[in-house]
Amino acid sequence: MFKLELKKLYNFRPKILDLRIKDSASKLLILLVLGDIAFILLHVFVSVRLPEGNLYDLSEDYSFAETHMYMKEYWVAILLFLLGITRKKFIYFSWSLMFLILLLDDALQIHERVGGSLSVYFNDKFYLRPQDYGELLVYAIYALVLFSLIGFAYLRTDEQGKKVSKNLFVLIVILAIFGVFIDMLGIMTWNILEYKSLSYWAYISEHLSAVIEDGGEMLVLSIILSYVFGLKMGVRDQKINIFEK
Repeated sequence: MFKLELKKLYNFRPKILDLRIKDSASKLLILLVLGDIAFILLHVFVSVRLPEGNLYDLSEDYSFAETHMYMKEYWVAILLFLLGITRKKFIYFSWSLMFLILLLDDALQIHERVGGSLSVYFNDKFYLRPQDYGELLVYAIYALVLFSLIGFAYLRTDEQGKKVSKNLFVLIVILAIFGVFIDMLGIMTWNILEYKSLSYWAYISEHLSAVIEDGGEMLVLSIILSYVFGLKMGVRDQKINIFEK
């Protein structure tokens, strides 16, 4: 009876995300996730004991974990570009550009720099800084331009390209939830606690937000990289059916 229940639990998958990655792609995903867990544990047990700005901090620019994410974005962009060459479809080039922009934005801190320049047009509101509103505007411009390009390519691609695009779109939305929504929520929480002079809890919320935001981003990027790797390697039994028919 107990074994039967375990089997049912193992076979259960939400209809919105049916994730089954096998063969070489599954091995890559396992390795990537193990690496992500290691970076999260280093943040929880090592970074919090070191001075602020150390390289074990998940949220620190150019830290070990951040550099690891840069490489994932780079690999995804390269693999999608190669898929575009192999399948001769513009949709893969447009998605490759998406991840190239993500890489450049993260590595060069474009949204922070441009957001800082745009902050003069905003005021403090809802416990968010003018800098935060500037960054949100940069994200909105990215989304408008890149998804317009992808949408144009989507209307002119084949069924396989559309299926891949649907999967990548949902995964990108999940990535944005961690990278933008959770980030802004963490900033608001920190500002509220600081305003109420609860500095200790503000410190706790800062590190908790880093684990959820950056840890979530790393895990989602691992899934994206494994998925695209499987597509490129032509793994026939790979399935990531985010939209069930």
